[in-house]
Amino acid sequence: MAVATIQSSTTRRTIGTSTDDLPTIAAGHTVLIRLPSNQIKPVILKAGSHSCSLGKFGVFDPQKFVGHPYGLTYEILEDKAVRVLEGQTIKSIEQDEAEDDDEEIVVAEEVELGRTTPNNEFINDENSRNQSLSHEQIAALKDSGDREALIELLKRNSRTFGLKTDFSKDKYMARKRAKYSRRFATIVPSLFEVLEFLSEKEGGLKFPVSAESFGYLLNMADVRPGGTYLVVEDLGGLVTAGVLERGGKVLLVHESEHYNADNLKYFAQYDVDELVRTGRIQSLNWAQAVDAELELQEIVHYIDTHGPIATKRRQREKLGKRRGLHKTLEKFVAGGFDGLICACELPATAVVEALLPRVGLSRKLAVYHAYREPLLELRHAQGLLADSLIAQSIVELRAREIQVIPGRTRPVMTKSAEWGHVFHAIKVLKDDSVEASAAVQSGKRKRKGPRDPQIDLVDDNDEGDKMTGTDPGTETAIKRVRTESDDLTHDKEEREQEHKNIPMATAGESMV
Repeated sequence: MAVATIQSSTTRRTIGTSTDDLPTIAAGHTVLIRLPSNQIKPVILKAGSHSCSLGKFGVFDPQKFVGHPYGLTYEILEDKAVRVLEGQTIKSIEQDEAEDDDEEIVVAEEVELGRTTPNNEFINDENSRNQSLSHEQIAALKDSGDREALIELLKRNSRTFGLKTDFSKDKYMARKRAKYSRRFATIVPSLFEVLEFLSEKEGGLKFPVSAESFGYLLNMADVRPGGTYLVVEDLGGLVTAGVLERGGKVLLVHESEHYNADNLKYFAQYDVDELVRTGRIQSLNWAQAVDAELELQEIVHYIDTHGPIATKRRQREKLGKRRGLHKTLEKFVAGGFDGLICACELPATAVVEALLPRVGLSRKLAVYHAYREPLLELRHAQGLLADSLIAQSIVELRAREIQVIPGRTRPVMTKSAEWGHVFHAIKVLKDDSVEASAAVQSGKRKRKGPRDPQIDLVDDNDEGDKMTGTDPGTETAIKRVRTESDDLTHDKEEREQEHKNIPMATAGESMV
């Protein structure tokens, strides 16, 4: 089993989904909002709703950002209003850096005079002594609504801010923003952002899976635009979303009567009904998939029998569903899928055995499981799986996020231990009529030049030492080669015999 180590940055992941491809925020969308505390909160935009509470961060009217693109940052104003915050320009960033440089110059002068040292040594943790603003003044600034001005005043009126190290200053500002800021940002609904939210949400996922393991699963399945993939998952549609994000099509095989794709509601770019109508998402339950040929025969018989007499609306709707199922079954029975992706709690060996015949040759399959043992059983399975799979491997991933802060760049010290394992292999066809054999047997001289297909040599020990399909000239050449080989063998035996006849020197004797 291989262990793959990945290093990743703490920078937010939005790769894979371009804002140009996303629709604007509209009624009915489930929008993920990142709060100043870095927590993620889902907000359902119901038609006619004009109030959404973010707790201590304030209340706003969600209809105010309907029609806006995803990924913008907002600030809550009075009367539930919001305003879009523009990104910082180069000029404003340079001004902020110049102000920080002025403060550092003042602190440096104090250090030269020996009155202070910016190493957190002389900091007192009593807020009443460190902050010159009173509680009444802070409350009045909070009520005024300008929280950013409040945070800046808290910074400037802190008696110990200049004594802090750069790292402590950053932590101080982050705590103040998490406490007083009224800003929030709508998250671009990419696969890894939604996965992060569901991983932190209690009961969001049926079993743990990291973003690194999930990306590795899709890579090992070789998901490509235009490909059609068999998917078995217990992640509420996350694997389906990953395949769709890479431009693929999905045929889901599920346990219940209807497949569970509840997590697709977080992806505004996917209209599930439209995807089903256009055939990018199709589904079968296990009963239909296991007996697909029999199910197909029954569907054809039903359509032929009830098609001509379906006159009522309900009968036509039922007939339309059967025709849709007929197309899915035909596609499934025909096989030739571009890959198989499994991320479920069903026995991995049973799932792969049932669906592997539908996968095309030289195509990949990838199976994710939270534990290694089910994948080991799949790895050592015999029969069809042993004959049809090559390049089998089980990979356990380990990723270490890197904290990138000036002067404090280091790996993040705490990380979840639940990374999961990925099994991947390539499907091939075993042809029993083809037998591989060594070109040169041990002890025989190598043949020089191309082999004559008309020559059929038999073993030297065959009765009669027969040769078939040869002309007299070729037969003479073959006999000459065999004679030379026999002579070499005889010479070798003589040398071995002479070596055995040489007397060995005893202790105290020397050989001349």
